[in-house]
Amino acid sequence: MDCLGCTKACSAGAIMDEGEEVEEQVNVGAILVATGYKQIDLAGTEYHLEHPNVITGLELERLLSPAGPTQVSC
Repeated sequence: MDCLGCTKACSAGAIMDEGEEVEEQVNVGAILVATGYKQIDLAGTEYHLEHPNVITGLELERLLSPAGPTQVSC
């Protein structure tokens, strides 16, 4: 049995421990991809890092890395 701690901790309800794969179509206003390496201070802007839907390029790279926490293999 899995601990399911991540399911309980996810306030967005994005982790499903049971059920089938579901494909959804989501209408969004924009997807912003800003490439580059120079880190800048985003405090005081609408893109500040405390916003739950904002990650840095380095965080994205880490998430997509096969050795990262998601262990995704391409």
